[in-house]
Amino acid sequence: MPNFISRNYTTQNFPNGPQTIEDRILLFADRVRGWQIDPALRCIQHDPHAGFAVLHIVVSYFEVIGMIEFDANTHAYLMTQDGDWEGGKEFKAGLMSVLPELANHKSNQVRWFRNDFYIKVRCGLYHQSMTRSGIFISSQLAQANGYEFRDLGNQGCAIAINPHRLAERLSGHLTAFELRLRDPLNQKLRQRFDDVFQKLQ
Repeated sequence: MPNFISRNYTTQNFPNGPQTIEDRILLFADRVRGWQIDPALRCIQHDPHAGFAVLHIVVSYFEVIGMIEFDANTHAYLMTQDGDWEGGKEFKAGLMSVLPELANHKSNQVRWFRNDFYIKVRCGLYHQSMTRSGIFISSQLAQANGYEFRDLGNQGCAIAINPHRLAERLSGHLTAFELRLRDPLNQKLRQRFDDVFQKLQ
């Protein structure tokens, strides 16, 4: 009996495993969309209290994109003054790739946003099953970006997230990212993807 290796493909489709980079791109996109993003969207459509569950499902997307996108030269801004990399550098690289509008904000605002998103959202969810202080979930948040962040001065900072809108954004990003991966002119990106995919098998 064939086993599913992605949402729509089984071992019968790939009896010897994915043999080409095009096969691997196909399976990667089908796994992420079929097993992660689409289930998250269905979940929140049917349960008004599913916001935290949806974040649990989709937040790892930033990390896998960052693993593929990360380049020491492109992401040199993630290096500290001591010459070490910031914690969660691949997650943060993915965050900046998936949410490119962050580049329009002041560098100090972007720095605390990506640090707080990593520590309070990603690490909070994975290590404590809940986001940490300063993170708010709201299905009423109107911003098309799916999030909003504010510098509260002496009171710190706050990030509000609409999980439904954020999941929709990740869906759109995956569509565009798959096209980039399929473009033979993107040789470095394709090679990094292939390296990551094969390590994760």
